Amino acid sequence: MRSSKLKKTPSRSLAYLVCKCGWGLALCRTACDDKGRLSHVAGKLIVMDASRSFREQLASLLDWEQAHVGFERAVDGLSTEMQGKKPQQLPFSCWQILEHMRLAQKDILDYCREKDYAKKKWPDDYWPTEPAPPDAQAWVASVAAFQADRAELKKLAADSTVDLLQSVPSSKKHTLLREILVVADHTAYHLGQLIYVRRLLGAWKD
Repeated sequence: MRSSKLKKTPSRSLAYLVCKCGWGLALCRTACDDKGRLSHVAGKLIVMDASRSFREQLASLLDWEQAHVGFERAVDGLSTEMQGKKPQQLPFSCWQILEHMRLAQKDILDYCREKDYAKKKWPDDYWPTEPAPPDAQAWVASVAAFQADRAELKKLAADSTVDLLQSVPSSKKHTLLREILVVADHTAYHLGQLIYVRRLLGAWKD
């Protein structure tokens, strides 16, 4: 990609876009001139560094611990009895919240990858009806499955050959970037719920 000299005019505006250039997909700083053409401002090295940094931070958002408690700590150390216990003040147990997080994340991962994605039924396919796990190993299995699907989403976010602004395979309505952000937002929301339930049950230590 060649850098260009741009005339400074009051009408020119700067924006950050994801574009395809000679170095593949990269986050490029661009400027829009009076004729509507996009001219590159940053050089290849700067563009590549920006793209790498953006993708690394996007991937890290999926297991973020800088603004709230992370997934691993939130699900750790909970007895089998407490996993299925539902506080009187709330409609869900810790097990139901964990499984909902897993099911929702798996659904979005499939949405990002499958051309023949089949829409699921809400809320039946997203929330377990029983407050308690079906067996003693269900909690561990759900945690492991959540972590595995999260790792796949992190790989997707970090892959420089993937255009994050392209639509998901089965729909033109949503981009891959949008879906990754939805997963991160959804996980953070329900982690807060999970910790709140544990507090009400007396099963959380700061």
